[in-house]
Amino acid sequence: AYFEYSVVSGPNDFAQVEIGGRSLSIEEILSRFLYEVRLEAQKHFGENVDKAVVCVPAHFTGSQREAIQRAGKRAGLEIKQLVSEPVAASVAYGFSRGLNQQLLIYDLGGGTFDVSIVRLTGNVVEVITTDGEEHLGGIDFDHRLVDHCLQTLPEDLRRQVQNDHVALLRLRLACESAKRDLSEQNETEIKVPQLLSVAAPYHFACRIDRETFNAIVRPLVERSLETCAR
Repeated sequence: AYFEYSVVSGPNDFAQVEIGGRSLSIEEILSRFLYEVRLEAQKHFGENVDKAVVCVPAHFTGSQREAIQRAGKRAGLEIKQLVSEPVAASVAYGFSRGLNQQLLIYDLGGGTFDVSIVRLTGNVVEVITTDGEEHLGGIDFDHRLVDHCLQTLPEDLRRQVQNDHVALLRLRLACESAKRDLSEQNETEIKVPQLLSVAAPYHFACRIDRETFNAIVRPLVERSLETCAR
């Protein structure tokens, strides 16, 4: 209900996305992302970029890693190494600091969650254990806030928004922005001018405070902590 596209079965039962009247493989979409990243890197360095090191979630499978390698090749990149995100975080934290510590890396990304126990000895990183969820991330926090906003609407308007992909996307983007605001503020306002283009355009506005947001997303946080405990 939250997205403008459908996930369908493609060749060899691999997932594909239907969008804009086309069916695209996940690998093709990923290659386009990597190509755009490559262009940004070339603009920054002022020279050709054709090699890369890519960080991936800790629980990525061998086939997922191979798909990233192929996507990189399609984007004109030779991927020299795939590094798990907990290892990258540990290196960023401890490189050249002469540390001898055991760390818990809590990595809640946009769409996935990983937790890893790593041992850091000098500049050597050893992953002891890792766990995670492929379907828990920041976007789920956005969706909880979207649901909260929808519940403030009269039933007929709520149904219209739920059936209007553009309106739903605009509301989700506003909720994502509010989520970031609540990292630094105790209260903010979610505003979407002309959320619906009906006879009398409907302007959405809803105030949200940090305490309410915390209560809305607490089940997601508790899910992540259960994984940490495992």
